[in-house]
Amino acid sequence: MSRNIRKTLALIGLTVSLLIIGCLINKENTSNTVSPPENDLQLIHYTVGDSCVPGIRSVVGGGTEHKVDIKIDGCDIYIEHLGVFNCCMDSVILNVKTSADTIEIFEVEFTENPCRCICSFKINAHIAVSKSGEYVLRINTTDNSSSKSTVIYEEKIYVKNCP
Repeated sequence: MSRNIRKTLALIGLTVSLLIIGCLINKENTSNTVSPPENDLQLIHYTVGDSCVPGIRSVVGGGTEHKVDIKIDGCDIYIEHLGVFNCCMDSVILNVKTSADTIEIFEVEFTENPCRCICSFKINAHIAVSKSGEYVLRINTTDNSSSKSTVIYEEKIYVKNCP
């Protein structure tokens, strides 16, 4: 075998290996369960429904009204609401950030080929905090093509009976 052919085969093998490793790393990062806690808060699990559900309501000014159900059990916060996204959205990823007494959820919509309609999708999230106290819970929505987010919900919550 000529030296150039061996170099080419070695480069192809290296490229394929890097692609496989990259896919494995990417697959791990698409999970909807986060394990290491950050800033005394942990997003335990979340789900986003895969089909439209009734519940979107228009409000004055052309926006929508968001009803959010919150249940607190010890250190665990359970959130359920209808997220409003494009009917043809590909996925929604939840990111959680915290600062002092604020828990901020970012619902990031990914839509490659948008339709000309919006739809409600059921979203459930389970968040654990490490200490009792008063928190501001804020839910934001954005799409992957924009750096701008919109606050769709904000309320004070009280976590009790947490060690």
